[in-house]
Parts: sequence; C-alpha cells; structure tokens
Amino acid sequence: MAVSKETPPHLSHASVARLRRDPSRSARAETAAGVAAVFARGGLTDQERRYAIEIIEHFAGDVERQVREALCEHVKHCPFLPNGIAMTLARDVESVALPIIRYSEVLTDDDLITIVREESTAKQFTIAGRAQVSTPVADALVDTRKKNVVGALLGNKSADIGEAAYVKVASDFAEDHDIHTLLVGRPTLPASVSARLITCVSDVLRERLVERHGFPQVLADEIAMHGRDRAVSETVTPDTSRDEVERLLDALRATHGLSPTFLLRALSKGDLAFFESSLSTIARLPQDNVAQLIRDRGSRGFQSLYARAGLPPQLFAAFRTAMDVVLDVRAERPHGWTDEDTKRIVSGLVRSYDDVCPENIENVLGRLARRAATPVLTANRTGTNPTGAYNRRRDDLPAIEMAAAPLLA
Repeated sequence: MAVSKETPPHLSHASVARLRRDPSRSARAETAAGVAAVFARGGLTDQERRYAIEIIEHFAGDVERQVREALCEHVKHCPFLPNGIAMTLARDVESVALPIIRYSEVLTDDDLITIVREESTAKQFTIAGRAQVSTPVADALVDTRKKNVVGALLGNKSADIGEAAYVKVASDFAEDHDIHTLLVGRPTLPASVSARLITCVSDVLRERLVERHGFPQVLADEIAMHGRDRAVSETVTPDTSRDEVERLLDALRATHGLSPTFLLRALSKGDLAFFESSLSTIARLPQDNVAQLIRDRGSRGFQSLYARAGLPPQLFAAFRTAMDVVLDVRAERPHGWTDEDTKRIVSGLVRSYDDVCPENIENVLGRLARRAATPVLTANRTGTNPTGAYNRRRDDLPAIEMAAAPLLA
C-alpha cells in the first residue's frame, strides 16, 4: 500500500487488512510514514483515528528497522500519540528511539526515569537535552555519574536541576574542570553550591562564579582560604621535619599566606613546632625567641608576640586557650597528641566565645574565622611587607553565609 505525499492513505478496515499481508519493506516504510503524518496532523474522525493507531501500533513492531525509523520520524512531535506506543519506540534500537526520546511530549517523567535507569548512555544523553527536563528526571541523570550525560544536562539551560543534584555533581566531579565550567555557566546556582565550587575551581572560574551568580567576593575569599588552610594543614604533622616546615612556610608565604585560622588549626592539632616556626616567619624573630615568648605564661610575652605578628585581637583568647592546653599536654606527654586533647581546646573555646557551640574543631574554626572579620596575613603585591595584614569588609549577608556555613566548617 504505497502512499504518495500528495495522496494521504485511506484509513479503513481494508487498509489495516492489506498491511497484515506484509508488502515489501520499502512499501511498508512509505506507508508507515504516510499514516503517521496523517495521524500527527490531526483532524481525523474517531473511527479513522482508531484505524491509524492500529496501523501505527502494527508498524511499531515491524521487523524492519527502516519501517520503524520512518514511523518514528513522523510521530515524534505528535501530542496525542498513545503513551504505550511511544514507550515501545523509546525502548527500540537507538536509531528508532532517539527522535521519540528527544521530542515526544507524551513520555512522562516516570517513563523518562525508567529509560535513564535501564537504557543506554546515548538515550540518557538524549533525555538530558530535551526541551524540558524536570527535577526528578535531572536527579536520575545525575545519578548515572557519567560525565557526558551530566555535562549535557548542565549545558541544557532549561533543565530544572535541584540543589541536591547540584551538590552531588559538585561532589562527584570535584576535580573536573569541564564540569566546573558548566556549573559556573548555569543561569542560576544555589549559594551552597557556589560555596562548594569556590573551594575547588580555578581562580578564573572563581572570578566568573562571583560575577555571574552574585556571590560576595569577601565570602568567596574567606571560603577559599579556609579550604586551602585545611588541605595544607593535613600535610603537616608533629613529626614533620624542621626543613620541611620551613619549605612549606616559604611556599605559603609565596601563595596564599598564613591565615589566623590556619595557625590556630595547627596549634589545635598540638603542632607546637610548626606554630613556632610560623610565628617566627611572620613576626620576623628568631625561633628561639619565639619559643621563649610562647612559654612565658607569667608575663605579656605571648601577647606582645601575637600583636607583632599582626594577628586579629578578636582571636587572641582563642590562641591563648589553645596554647595553654598544648603546653599542659606537652608537659605531661612530650610526644603524642590525641583527639581528647583537641576536645579540651574546643571546650575552652566554647567557654571563651558566646557564639561557638561544642562541635568539632573545624566547625569552631569556621565560626571564629567569621567572628574575626577574617584579617589575613599575606605578602603584598610588591613583596615588601610579607607580614602586613589587611581587613576585608564584612557585608551583612546572613542567608548566603548560612548556605556557605558547611564549607567554612
């Protein structure tokens, strides 16, 4: 039953019967295209529509791929294609399925999620590029953890991606520059996700993130510093040699500097040698002098050293608390530091500051950093004042700070 473009097929019981006699492949393909085109245009009577659906359903199960491809091409945009037929075609080989998956509006979110979970990467990729991608479908696509699928989703500006999915992407692709670029390029981005990205993206992407998504520069700097502090501090232990410590301090001074919370973190780990070396570097004093001033509890030696180093007055009580615990522990146990020792410091900080809760040391450090308005010790651009401090303005941004809190903790 060949069908010309000028003469639409006659949809009747006889036409259905002729199909069952299985004419040639090319004739079936042409008939499939013609019937599908007539059906998709609409305007049929109820009886004609029933015949058309019967014919389309017949062709959807045709053994020849060419026939099914011809059918799919003409029904992919049809808004009243029965859902069962659409799913049959969507589960077909990719050359048949992809047009339906890409364009059909009759596929439900449940259908699309089923396809994402059970079908090929090519079909997942195609779903990610649909004109509309709902939050549940986006969640399923993110769960594939496939870079090309997730990348296609992020590149689809109309996709409705939820905060939880963004967080998962940021975690799964923590070191992937391509995914970072796509995340930063999204039309909108939750503040909590922006905060996560600030800790891991390149400087260029960080600037773009701040500009595009209105993330406060002052908070971005603080989060980035806090993340770097934690990463660097994990490389230093009380057993680290003096030479290694000196090389690390030189590298820090040449890059992001020595922040107050970085020094407090080292001290809270019981690393007195590293703390002494750091103060010696930024205060420009011999380390033996620094060690003597630190251990002189009966005078104002430590306070004078603290001021010379340019550390923030708001954190002096924290450093004094941590120093007292460290000196007590070292007097009892010259070697060895335990989690219980750090907890003693945390307990002392809770008593000293009204906005610090008894949590782990990282949460406490994050809160103290914000309390101190984040003065940072770093070299200036001319390199003439490696211990100079600058104070960054603190904007009143409670909502964004709340979103960023886990990254500062």
